[in-house]
Amino acid sequence: MTGGGLTKGNILSIGHGTTKDGPGWRSIVYFKGCNFSCPWCSSPHTIPSKPVLLLYPSFAKYPERDARSCPKGAVRIEGGASVTDRSVCEDCVTFDCVRYCIDGSREVAGAEMTVDDVIREIMPYKRFHADYGVTISGGEPTCQPEFFIELLKDLKAAGFHTACETNGSSPRLADALPYLDLVMCDLKHLDDARHKELTGVTNETVIENIRAIAASGKELWIRIPVAPGFNDGENLAKTAEFVASLKGNIKAELLGYHRLGLPFWEAIGKKSPCERVVPPTETEIEAARALFRAAGVNVIET
Repeated sequence: MTGGGLTKGNILSIGHGTTKDGPGWRSIVYFKGCNFSCPWCSSPHTIPSKPVLLLYPSFAKYPERDARSCPKGAVRIEGGASVTDRSVCEDCVTFDCVRYCIDGSREVAGAEMTVDDVIREIMPYKRFHADYGVTISGGEPTCQPEFFIELLKDLKAAGFHTACETNGSSPRLADALPYLDLVMCDLKHLDDARHKELTGVTNETVIENIRAIAASGKELWIRIPVAPGFNDGENLAKTAEFVASLKGNIKAELLGYHRLGLPFWEAIGKKSPCERVVPPTETEIEAARALFRAAGVNVIET
């Protein structure tokens, strides 16, 4: 190992044995924290860097137990149901209400782990697949740059195929490239002003990083979310032209907006900006793929 094993970071979870988000069998490490605020986000509980309380009221069976479990008095009973004052929970570090919950109505999203902790959890899977890989996702991995890079170093030292899913907005992404076999970079919108309007962040560094990775010859998958009314239409045609202009080991993947993240918006006590957006049909996504293929882009489906 490289010596960075004690470096700490905030993790949402680690999934194992998937064939998505990279080639072959792999684990996915989901980082906490994201600097974008995409309206179509399917994982809003990963945006804050610190742990977040998730509530599922339909599961709640023991409101008195919930109320007794919080030493700060954030949980009270109204009309026979538990009501939680989330403003009190923002600085909570113990989440006693989750520890004592027995009905699945409360969950904390996020926990601190060291690089060694992550490697230790993933290593057993490599015994069954010599070419087993690991994808670092989020949230946004580059929001925890030191942890991100140290983890990549140790994964490479352990012989894993490495990949990351990133929004491409960090100048520190270049520091991680020597330890990455594959970069999956989102391109939310090609127009800078519209990109900033949608995400809260300019796409200037995103474009710079995409160009630099392409020029390096590193395998690059450019992922384009397709959210009706936000970044479809003319933007897709212009994005296809941009991707086609790049030289390198490049593929494009179009990802249709879906509604699977809506329960997470409810669980953090917020409404999704895309609550009423109708997801694109497979026919519409295939038409978008055809647009990219016509421009000469290698389009993949994972």
